[in-house]
Amino acid sequence: MTAELVIKVSIADDHKIFRDGIKMALKNKEYLRILWEAEDGKDLVHKMQIKRPDVLLMDIRMPEVDGPHDVRRPGNDLQNDGDGGQRLPDQNH
Repeated sequence: MTAELVIKVSIADDHKIFRDGIKMALKNKEYLRILWEAEDGKDLVHKMQIKRPDVLLMDIRMPEVDGPHDVRRPGNDLQNDGDGGQRLPDQNH
């Protein structure tokens, strides 16, 4: 499968067992790649500044900074998609 067809997924949750379960469920999908994991809100903000996933699976309650707080922070470019989820703005690479 070519790199253009691979969906980069990141997981942000403070429960390692949950992150491990998601990774296990996605591991044999050739069109998906786990980009990174974040264990709390600060880690999430830091990793989002370095490398953006196509899909972010985010817990809404995490230590340090909650998921919804991260999304609504001033200067953060995550946007609400209108269906209760969040999306990243289009990026020109």
